[in-house]
Formats: sequence, structure tokens, C-alpha cells
Amino acid sequence: MSTYGSDLQLRGVRVERLIYRINNDFEDLDNIENVDISIIPTPKISRENKDCGLLELEVTLFDEDYREKKNPLYLKIKLVGIFEDTNYNPEGEDVFVKYLPNAISMLYSYARAHIASLTGMFGIDVIQIPTVNILKLLDDVNHEKD
Repeated sequence: MSTYGSDLQLRGVRVERLIYRINNDFEDLDNIENVDISIIPTPKISRENKDCGLLELEVTLFDEDYREKKNPLYLKIKLVGIFEDTNYNPEGEDVFVKYLPNAISMLYSYARAHIASLTGMFGIDVIQIPTVNILKLLDDVNHEKD
């Protein structure tokens, strides 16, 4: 175990996809409130080493029907994080069985920063998406699968 109490390492982060569409008919793009947000995590374990994995995190603001619903924009960003459990144990659990909530939390902080930066650079109100309860998010995702 590391000195700080976790063997989970984030080896890299990248934006895999970004879709941004603005509703120019929206009255006040400088004052965006009540953001509809969707978060979909997709963990994938390495075939060669269960201590390594890739987490896709798709964060969507509003949806593709943003114009019809009179929403200010549609933004979808998909981030990919590469994670490793540095405490190698061939008989142990895979990296996401052990650390999925932690991995989502780490990657979500990148999503929040990207969304705030992008919306500000695009000339509209900087959108600060809220923090989320990751355990509740995972419960909700599991209930949707059932």
C-alpha cells in the first residue's frame, strides 16, 4: 500500500469525444441555471492484467432535444482514464471491483474542469457542474440495468 493509503494510480486522461451545440434562440446565455446532467461510467478491464483498466466517463448537459425543450445548449463530453492498482495481486479483485467509486470521482473532477473551461472559452456563462454522490450514482446505474 502506498504511503497515502491507496494503490490506485491514474496513469492518463484524455478527451475522446466532445459535442457542443448552442441554442442561439435562448434568451440569456450569460445566466445559465438548472443544468440537466447525465453521467454514465463504463469500466473496462485489461485482458492482460486485471490490475489495469480503462474508465470511460460520459457527461451530458441537457440533451439532443435542447432546442425543442428551450434549453441553452447541448454538451456531451467523453473522457477516458487509464487506471492501475499498483498493489499487484494475481488472485485478488480487479481494479474496478476495488476502486470504481474512487476512479469515477477522480475522472469526474476532470470533466468538471473541462466543462467549466470550455463553456467559458465558448463565450457563454461558465457552467460549474455540481459534485455528485458517486455511490448513489452507481446505485442508480445498477437499478437502470435491472
